[in-house]
Amino acid sequence: MKWLNGWNKRIKTVGSGTLIIAILVGLYFVKKDSADGRILIWQCSAHMFADKPLLGYGIGGFQREYMLYQAEYFRNHPGSSFIMLADIVKHPFNEYLLFLVEKGLMGGLILGFLFSILFGNTVKIRIWIRFLPCFALLVLVYLPVFLIR
Repeated sequence: MKWLNGWNKRIKTVGSGTLIIAILVGLYFVKKDSADGRILIWQCSAHMFADKPLLGYGIGGFQREYMLYQAEYFRNHPGSSFIMLADIVKHPFNEYLLFLVEKGLMGGLILGFLFSILFGNTVKIRIWIRFLPCFALLVLVYLPVFLIR
């Protein structure tokens, strides 16, 4: 009966995973149009990020540029099922995606550094302190570029 010892854990893991997937699929179909609208927004946002990955579009850049990307999407996909879901969008419904679109990878690195300091353990903090001058230089170089845009 030793061979049965690991099965309970496996069954619980597979069952939990299946239940979570079933709940997520069910939630998708409860508000399918809303979910599809978010998928469109995230696709257009991903294209925005791909066009300016390093520095992003600056503060308010998402709201300023998104509608142009949405129009381009529908120009390239004229028979898209998303056309009935299109609307004036001011926020991508995802804070991390908004941050990357507006601040780019440089802003993402700075945010990651700050998160690692806030939520990291003391060993990681000691390692990051060695990089503090580089981080300060990155902020000093990036901040004016970011604010000018």
